[in-house]
Amino acid sequence: MLGTTPDTCDGYFDLVTGVWRKWGWATRDGGAARTDTGWADTPDGYSLALTRSVNGYLSMAGSTPLFLRDSVVGEPMPTRIAWRDGEAVSSL
Repeated sequence: MLGTTPDTCDGYFDLVTGVWRKWGWATRDGGAARTDTGWADTPDGYSLALTRSVNGYLSMAGSTPLFLRDSVVGEPMPTRIAWRDGEAVSSL
């Protein structure tokens, strides 16, 4: 995550994971030795992970639910990904 440093990563880590909890997303903590990871799962099946490295920097990763292209079963691939207030941040 740009703008974080080893001196500020604790505050940003707590801020981000706190927002996830405030939004009501299921969260959990853990990580390997000398690292810390917070995970969040959204109600619609997306997952986010925020990791504090052994060097004190933050990185974020995410995953989507499975969308089968041109499948007649399950949910179709979305044509846009929206922010929580409905504002589109990316269109496919």
